[in-house]
Amino acid sequence: MFQDLMTNAALLIGLSSLYGLLGQFREKLYWWHNVLTGLLFGAIAIAGMSVPVQYSEGIIYDGRSIVLTLVGLFGRGRASLIAALMAGIFRASLGGTGVWAGLATIVACSAFGLLIRRATGNRPEKLSIPAL
Repeated sequence: MFQDLMTNAALLIGLSSLYGLLGQFREKLYWWHNVLTGLLFGAIAIAGMSVPVQYSEGIIYDGRSIVLTLVGLFGRGRASLIAALMAGIFRASLGGTGVWAGLATIVACSAFGLLIRRATGNRPEKLSIPAL
């Protein structure tokens, strides 16, 4: 279980590095930046779900809620929708007794990130570390 938690933490660290690198090209990519951000966050959410901490058959814990909240907060609507769709399709394919709860988590976390973004006036970079 400890190794699975560390793997999810490493994925989150890798995500922050790749997102920072992608941010260097924001001006050149225009709206493609949001699409690429959604694909990146969606891929990390799927990778996290691939190495979950499994409580019982079909009930898993992973870093997807953090990833999907962050994409809503920093990536805007298009990126959030792409990442949520990717994660949702993957979670549905896993099946199990927790599939509906897993899908609800995906929707709720994505929406929560977007709501927090809206609450900050679309300026999430102004949030302090304790607020995050």
